[in-house]
Amino acid sequence: MASRCLAAPMRLAARLQAAPTATSLASQRWSSSSSTSALAYKAIRRRSSPLPVDQTPAWSAQAAVSNILYETPTPSMAPPKRHILNCLVQNEPGVLSRVSGILAARGFNIDSLVVCSTEVEDLSRMTIVLTGQDGVVEQARRQLEDLVPVWAVLDYTNAALVQRELVLAKINILGPDPKVSGTILVLAALPEEMNFGINVTNLRATADVLYKGDKMGVLNLDRWNHANSTRVKDEDEHDPLLKIQSRVEEVPLNITDGDVFSDVMAKLFFGGEDVMLDVYAKVDVQIKTALGKVILRDVPAEGSVPVKRPYSF
Repeated sequence: MASRCLAAPMRLAARLQAAPTATSLASQRWSSSSSTSALAYKAIRRRSSPLPVDQTPAWSAQAAVSNILYETPTPSMAPPKRHILNCLVQNEPGVLSRVSGILAARGFNIDSLVVCSTEVEDLSRMTIVLTGQDGVVEQARRQLEDLVPVWAVLDYTNAALVQRELVLAKINILGPDPKVSGTILVLAALPEEMNFGINVTNLRATADVLYKGDKMGVLNLDRWNHANSTRVKDEDEHDPLLKIQSRVEEVPLNITDGDVFSDVMAKLFFGGEDVMLDVYAKVDVQIKTALGKVILRDVPAEGSVPVKRPYSF
């Protein structure tokens, strides 16, 4: 008889040990990639304190109404301010429309909404910027957090954040590479013995364009371009100089380093000053003299080119 009594509790303990608990079942659900994973996670992690239970006072109707009117808070007069919410959601279709639909139903005008995937599979991040009173936004945050595919909603309004905004306007890109238009000005030193007339009729060049010593691209003026020349005198060295001018239109600049080009664009738009580019070129010059036409090839030339900021930007 005693052995039977001892066997019954042992079988009951074995059943209790084998039966899965609610916590283990919930942990198995939220560890998967299903749409209810976030719901199971919040059921485990949420630790809300139980509400206090009081006995209903035996009040008269007049006393109850007076107490309700006294305890009712006045409407908040706090001005609306900008709030930043960060939502961690399940990476599945339809989540974005559900989140934006709740905010639209509560009358919020969304200033900015950015969605991106994270390093964790099946998890996406939503950054929402909106304007409203603190209490109203907090209610909306809790309502968003109650959605099934939403893991958590964080309020980063008072946190130290790095915020960036980029706007490009009035940008005209001609083809895959930028094109350069301008005037080429070359001052060539002439030996004193060259006292006969020289007339430069055409030129062509290949130039390397550098920014702060780093090569940005190559300027290809492979066709002969009309030019004119004027003999001038160097005031410092007193040597004769030949001033050569040529107007070029939409010469393609082949970008060889995209990072350097990005630095130049950022300096132009956000740096507040003009950009100086260094040019190292080899120029072919077609000269018309009394002895006939002569072509001088691979004449080295260098200089600096200022790139003006787009003041109308």
